[in-house]
Formats: sequence, C-alpha cells, structure tokens
Amino acid sequence: MNTIISVEVVDSIPGIATESSGQTVLQSYFAFPNPTSESILISYTLSTSALVKIELYDLIENRLVGISNDQGSGEHSSIIDAHYLPNGVYYLRISVPGTIISVKIVVLH
Repeated sequence: MNTIISVEVVDSIPGIATESSGQTVLQSYFAFPNPTSESILISYTLSTSALVKIELYDLIENRLVGISNDQGSGEHSSIIDAHYLPNGVYYLRISVPGTIISVKIVVLH
C-alpha cells in the first residue's frame, strides 16, 4: 500500500527562489513516493489555465528533467522516471505564472 508522504517546501535553493505574486494559480500539489526508487508522481490542481513547468535538478543545479505544458484549470499529474538516477537528494521545481515551488526529493535504490 502506498502512503502519501508530505513534501518539504524549501525557500532557498541556489539559483531557484520561491516567489508568489498574490494570485494563487497552483492551489495544491504533492509528489510521492518520497523517498522513491522508480518514479515520482506529481499531482497538482490549478485554479485557472496556466503554463506549468516541472523540472528536476541535482544539488549542483544541473537540470535533469524538464516538462512544460499548457494546462486547463483542474487536477493534473505528471510522472518523472527516477530509476536511472543515482541515490541522492534532488529538487523538484514546479512553476506557474507568479509561483515557484521547490520540493526536496530523495532517491534511494
């Protein structure tokens, strides 16, 4: 049975800041399982249509995965394949206009 594990929102990653403009486009989000060994499911809800960017970075700011899609309002999800990544800590960045969220992801095989 999978359990949803809460994610840690960090407010300072070198070169990746968390910001908000006042309008909440990204209403909710989660990433699980965390830690992971195979894949990461990112699920999020948008209050309005928006360009959504999902990126995965290593600790030295190398972008490893980038997904960018125009999405309508409502619930959405994306999957990032993590089985090829070495054990370690990574940062998942979810951005919509006005908001950037950074989530620490742990990969353990």
